[in-house]
Amino acid sequence: MTKKKIEALNDDDRESRADSEALLSSSDPEAKQLYDLAIQVRRLAPWQWMEETDLFGVVNPETGELGFVSIMGNIGEYEAVAVYPGAEGLYDFMDFQADEYAIPQQLLERPHIQVEFSSREYLEKKIAI
Repeated sequence: MTKKKIEALNDDDRESRADSEALLSSSDPEAKQLYDLAIQVRRLAPWQWMEETDLFGVVNPETGELGFVSIMGNIGEYEAVAVYPGAEGLYDFMDFQADEYAIPQQLLERPHIQVEFSSREYLEKKIAI
């Protein structure tokens, strides 16, 4: 895909994201579906055969939104899957990888959706507001 086509997709993605950003409640049917998919990813354990820099693109069939997937955990410290939205997400990720002075926190500050697979001992307690 050419850079021009990716930029056009990115413009469309940015507009649709601005209209649809919302938190997902645990009672939503989508929450169970996402949880079930996360279990499947955990069982697949792609971090055993992929590296963080092995990005691949996916398209949301309902919205046409483009996302780029990174699999983390190849060195056994942090097992997670992240999706960086649109061409901007891809370029941000590539810029991060090319920056020899980048620190992991900078990647977490970029727009993305992430599922982390860790022990319960590392979870924080939910605080009621």
